[in-house]
Amino acid sequence: MLKKSNISWNARQISKMIDKGTIVFDSIIQRNLVWDNDRKSLFIHSLIEDYIVYPMVARKENKIYSVTDGKQRLNCIHDYMNNKFALTNVPEVTLDDGYDLVINGMFYSDLPEEVQDAINSFMLTIYYYEDISDDQEAEIFFRINNGVKLTNIEVSRIKCKVLETINKIGQHELFTTSLTEKAFEKYTHEDLVIKSYIMLTSDSPCLDTKVVRPTMEAVEFTDDDIKLLNSVYDRILNTYKAIIADDSVETGKISKRIAKRLITRTHMLSIMPIVKKSLEDNISDEVFTNWVKNFFSGTKSVTKYNEYNTRCASGSGHAENVKVRLNIIKKDYDKFMKKLQKETEDNVDVVDDVDVEENLAVVTDIVTDENKETDTTDTAETDIETGTETDSVTAA
Repeated sequence: MLKKSNISWNARQISKMIDKGTIVFDSIIQRNLVWDNDRKSLFIHSLIEDYIVYPMVARKENKIYSVTDGKQRLNCIHDYMNNKFALTNVPEVTLDDGYDLVINGMFYSDLPEEVQDAINSFMLTIYYYEDISDDQEAEIFFRINNGVKLTNIEVSRIKCKVLETINKIGQHELFTTSLTEKAFEKYTHEDLVIKSYIMLTSDSPCLDTKVVRPTMEAVEFTDDDIKLLNSVYDRILNTYKAIIADDSVETGKISKRIAKRLITRTHMLSIMPIVKKSLEDNISDEVFTNWVKNFFSGTKSVTKYNEYNTRCASGSGHAENVKVRLNIIKKDYDKFMKKLQKETEDNVDVVDDVDVEENLAVVTDIVTDENKETDTTDTAETDIETGTETDSVTAA
């Protein structure tokens, strides 16, 4: 049975503890800082006006409180008391003398002393658990946030046992190149990693939440899994760089459009099984890049295949839509490679024909020369026998 305790500190104490590192936010299941300025401002206004603030939850180890729930609120307090943002869109506050003060636009240092004191002295309670496992912490977080609106990936993260590994894989240059900072804050890189894993390991991949979430909860990456993911990401990144490097007047604009399509999430995930196959078949980066340029060369749409384009719309993660896209990609890839092989074989045949002709010419020349030498020798021998001098030097 879990055992919890609680302790209360005022806002000023909490801000100092964050500075000292006795309150930390290193729990990987915690969301990133997502509150906008208006939401942070309203929370500060709640402290000033003495509204109820629900308790925070933490995990205590070696006198360090690692916050499980309350990261947004405690960081908001610390940031405001350190003048990191000004208040916006909050009501006036009534001072002790009855004066209604407009505090919009004010940093902490701009506030009157009595308003600063209201913030500093506001008491906050933290419930904490000691000697709990990562799974127990995840369960606590899940139950606290049950009913709270979280994104699909935020919910999926809660019970994932290998979040650190997923996050580390998600720092690959492919993602730092293709994703914005905002996307990282929303854990898009982690979502792409687990979906990549599904695309590369499942015979019938489905990217719906009903599949992604249990996969993320149960997955345990092997060294081979990590190596495969990184190899696939490397190839996609190299392909992207090769395409984007085209800055010619004639094709540069088209290349940039194709490069953008390549790193769009749906398309990037869709080609991963073929990327894996190309690596297994020892296809060069140059050849693979040429296929990508050919496949994503649609003028009005992403590709020349209407069915593929249609299956990239709403519900793109449904198993049937994924299956159709994969079939189209495989057929196009196979067709491209067969055509390339035939062209290569034709070129070899042409080279062989040229070689044969050249060899025949050389042989003919040799035979002709040998015949000439034979004729000269025969003549010389006859002349010697008859005593006639035919040597030009002797004759002179």
